[in-house]
Parts: sequence; C-alpha cells; structure tokens
Amino acid sequence: MSFSIAIENGDIAIQGDHFKLVDGTEKLTQDLTVWLKERFQSDRFHPQYGSTLDNYIGGVISSVTVYEIESEVNRVLRNYQSIQVKKFREDPSKFSPAEILAEITNISSNVYYDYLEVYIYFKTYQGTNGKIKLDVSVG
Repeated sequence: MSFSIAIENGDIAIQGDHFKLVDGTEKLTQDLTVWLKERFQSDRFHPQYGSTLDNYIGGVISSVTVYEIESEVNRVLRNYQSIQVKKFREDPSKFSPAEILAEITNISSNVYYDYLEVYIYFKTYQGTNGKIKLDVSVG
C-alpha cells in the first residue's frame, strides 16, 4: 500500500501540525488528476507523463474538439494504467486493490461557452467506483 501527500486547491494540505495523506481510491483519484493537469513532456525523466489538454486553450469548441479532449483523457489514463501494471509486477506489496486502476468505465463531457466539463468514471481492483470532474479551458 502506498500513500501521497494530499493536494487541496493546488496546494499541499495540512492537517493539524502535519501533512494530510491520501491512500486507496482517494490517492488514485488525486494521482490521475495530477497526471491530467500536468503539461505533457514537462518531466525529462518521464517524457510520457502529463497531458496535452492545455493545447486547446484559445481554440474553438466543436464536436471534433470534444472527441480529441476525451481521447486525450483516455490516453493519459491508459498510460497511467500501463505504468501502474509494470510497477505492480515489480513489487505487488506496494499497492492496495483500492489504488489500482482496473477499468475506465466512462468519459463524458458537458460543453460550455469557453470550457469543457469532463467527467471521468473508473473502477479500482477493489471494486470501488471513482469519479473525477475536470474543467478544460478551450475558448
């Protein structure tokens, strides 16, 4: 089982006099959100880390844009999943079933004037359902 320092509103979360920690499905949700918000290829040691979602800023929202954004979200999640599987094979004791991405069940979007509200639904190996709401600026 692993854990991460909690992030709230883009900053490290403090609980009393120590860092707040997340584990299980909450950790998985936070990890996926960070991967989606991080700029693609911003880490020279992990060139496939991150997403290209910021490339849509200033663009026009169309059905093609929605498809491309949902496809990019799917690509990032699949990439995370493949790296997670590799690490799990190396040392299964580092993971709990609640933090392993088993299935991406749905990706859907609501279109607004200058952004997309993307909903990502997933399931862990523990059987827990997770949901991420991600706003992607476009216009």
